[in-house]
Amino acid sequence: SQGPGMCSFADCLSRWLVAVLMLLVILLPAQAGKCPRFCICDNSKLTMACIGKNLTQVPPTIDEITVKLDLSQNDIQVLPTHAFLHIPHLTHLTLQRCNIRAVREGAFRTLGRLVSLNLANNNIEILYQESFDGLSSLKQLTLDHNRVEEIQPGAFTQLGFLNMLSLTHNQLVYIPNMAFQGLHNIKWLRLSRNSLNNLAMEAFAGLFTLTRLSLDHNELQFFPTQTMTRWETYIFCADPLSGPMELARLNLTGNPIHCNCYLRPLKEWAKKGKVKLMGVCAGPPHLSDEPLEAVGPMELRCRSREDMIKEEFEEQEESREHGICGAEGCHPYKNCSPILVWKCEGSLLDLRSNHFHYIPSNSFPGTDQVVSLHLEHCKVREIEDGAFRGMKGLVYLYLSDNDLTSLGSETFTGAPELTYLHLEGNQLAMFPGAALAPLPSLLVLHLERNTIGKLERAGQLSSVPKLRGLYLTNNTIMSRDSLAGLGSGLTTLSLGGNQLEELPDLSPLTGLEVINLAHNPLLCDCTLLPLRRSVVHCFVNDQFVDAAVQGSHAHSTMCVHRVSARELVKKSQCRYSG
Repeated sequence: SQGPGMCSFADCLSRWLVAVLMLLVILLPAQAGKCPRFCICDNSKLTMACIGKNLTQVPPTIDEITVKLDLSQNDIQVLPTHAFLHIPHLTHLTLQRCNIRAVREGAFRTLGRLVSLNLANNNIEILYQESFDGLSSLKQLTLDHNRVEEIQPGAFTQLGFLNMLSLTHNQLVYIPNMAFQGLHNIKWLRLSRNSLNNLAMEAFAGLFTLTRLSLDHNELQFFPTQTMTRWETYIFCADPLSGPMELARLNLTGNPIHCNCYLRPLKEWAKKGKVKLMGVCAGPPHLSDEPLEAVGPMELRCRSREDMIKEEFEEQEESREHGICGAEGCHPYKNCSPILVWKCEGSLLDLRSNHFHYIPSNSFPGTDQVVSLHLEHCKVREIEDGAFRGMKGLVYLYLSDNDLTSLGSETFTGAPELTYLHLEGNQLAMFPGAALAPLPSLLVLHLERNTIGKLERAGQLSSVPKLRGLYLTNNTIMSRDSLAGLGSGLTTLSLGGNQLEELPDLSPLTGLEVINLAHNPLLCDCTLLPLRRSVVHCFVNDQFVDAAVQGSHAHSTMCVHRVSARELVKKSQCRYSG
């Protein structure tokens, strides 16, 4: 029986459930919108600001649905890997004045929705290869007022949608080749107020959509028009049908530009492309303060040939006696010997297009501050052991397009910080594994366009544990020798344009992300199954696609992931295993 005011068990349970649900409806939104006590939040706009709170890390209690986060004026110092794993919906992130000195690999890897990142007024010195991985939607990156002095190749490869990159007020002296590779939608590149005195030939290669380039208030005396000529070549090859947007404005204001005959190519290039040149001449005296736009071709004159030869001879004799070169970098005369007593205070030593043939040991004394050494097109046939001894600060070494046939085990002794080594375009018949032993910091090795016939045997590359990129395109590699010596750190392997009919053993390369196998006579059979199952990306026919190969049958140039496992075994005797 049931007394007055009493309810049945079923009715009481029903009422209790309704009460609990109503309580959850009331409490849950408040819990979801909970704001850390030291922050200011706007739940309606999903924004949070934690400014000037002496935070040493990204707060772990930030609401997961936050889209705009401002952590300015804190003391974070180091951004670790997956620093924002718990807030994947961010679209705007501000980290100004946080004393950040290092951004670890993959720090932003979960922020695929982020469109704006502000890292201004910090202490960042190096932009590493994978610092900005994961920012596939980023449109604006601000790095002004840091201490950036080095941009590692590949630093921006994940930023395909970036429109504006700002690196003003940093400590850049030199822009290396392909520094901005991957910025396929860049509109404005700001490099103002650095200490730039030299630009590599391919410094801006790949920036097909760039409309504004700001190089004002640097130390450029002669603008290297080759960078623009090379730019046009890349533009033409990129899309001959539609073509890219042309550069509209080049700002050279505040540079000590010397307006002589060497400026004519720049003027001609700007006129042809309708590019607005901003800046004034710093010399010679009769053209001082004259706008670059106003200077005519006839005014851009050099001295007579006789005067130039006389002065060149006098300066060359003086350089042989004193071995002194300017702080902007060293540029010796054609056909001179590299064996000078260099007193080079700059970071660039440019010796390209000379005729050295032979480089003896200890060829570069007094160059311990040199970061980048250019020896391209010098007809070098032999390098003696210890030739670069004493170059303790050397990071970039360009030995491209010479006549080298071999390298000794002590060739690079004395340059322990060498990180990027260019040996493409030589006549090397064997992989120079032994020569790499003194290079524990080596990150990228270019060996394209040689005559290497086989890959290195296991173990010989254990001395370069940091190697991330190995480029062997356009050699004559046929064998399947082991790659075990490369280790798990390698992320990019380029074997395009060789003679591989079967895949080498890729199992030791557990970190491999990109492999180029284009233009090899690979057979589309079961030997490709491991590649199909494991490779993340592959480069073929100048496009990134998922795991692609160059085959010799019906599936030639098709992506492996588009060819079924059954198709791969159809033309062979391999047993299909699913």
